Amino acid sequence: MRCRSKKSDEVVSSVESSLTCQICMELLLKPYGLSPCGHVLCMTCLLEWFKAAPPGDDEMHDDDYDDTILFRKKTCPCCRTIVRSRPIPLYLVKSIATTLNKAKAPAGTIRPSPPPEDEDPWAGIFRDATEYEGYWSTDDDEDSDERDDEDADEDEGSDEEEEGEDDYQSIEGYGTGEDEDSYHGPYTAARWAPPTIHIAPDDYPFIEPYSEEFKILRRGATLEMIELFRMSYSHNTGLTAVVDEDNVVYLGWNIELHYGDETGEAYMDWVLGDMYERPERWRVINDEFDGSWIAHKLVPRAEAAAEYDDTDSEMWTAESNDEDEDDEDM
Repeated sequence: MRCRSKKSDEVVSSVESSLTCQICMELLLKPYGLSPCGHVLCMTCLLEWFKAAPPGDDEMHDDDYDDTILFRKKTCPCCRTIVRSRPIPLYLVKSIATTLNKAKAPAGTIRPSPPPEDEDPWAGIFRDATEYEGYWSTDDDEDSDERDDEDADEDEGSDEEEEGEDDYQSIEGYGTGEDEDSYHGPYTAARWAPPTIHIAPDDYPFIEPYSEEFKILRRGATLEMIELFRMSYSHNTGLTAVVDEDNVVYLGWNIELHYGDETGEAYMDWVLGDMYERPERWRVINDEFDGSWIAHKLVPRAEAAAEYDDTDSEMWTAESNDEDEDDEDM
């Protein structure tokens, strides 16, 4: 019996250790999981970490802007992995921790249940997902439907002429028929290219000039698109965007959004359509285990062969700024 009791105590101790917050060392009565690293911490410690952790060298920080924390890079306090989405409540972990907490209490002890949380604990730290409700959708709004009905009669004859064209080519003007006919050669992996958009630090005073967000803006994206598609940038791999939670698209080193496509939704719709219509322009790797996939955009061989004397994007930025200042002096 003593052996069994000792073994049970060891099991309970092991379970209790696993259900303990690694920061405050208390039971995880309000546990939240971080993605993609999977670490679980209590809500109070996470709130303190996200609000009080000092920004890194490439992160945004400006006391004059209350919303800068929304755009700042957030990391896991355990492993420093970048956290791009809201922490997820883990109700099963909470249930087990609560049961264990009650079992440890002396007989007869009454512990009141914590009141329900009426307010969003992550407000002001992570953006509300409902802000983008309807963004990733193919449904037209009412105004668009009315305009389409009005134009239907006028365009009745043109439908037959365009019968052979792909639907995805008409999304916000991305991928016209002329563009498709201009190149029929082989495609290959893209290579580093300098940023195509020139913006000044004063254009985004709440973003550090050398932050990841600033680099992505200089390569054609918008703040809305960065947030919506959880975009990131690396000097070696270029721009990446996440769609449907688990799928990653490598977009190359620059993109060009059309006027009015502030969220980049239309551009990403075209990208997904292009993968199916022109598979030779994409290298797709499927994960048979979880059904997710990774896609790499390919470019014409001549475009990939272009070489640049300076492959340091930050140096390119500095040179561009110097040129602008010289032009102004002249």
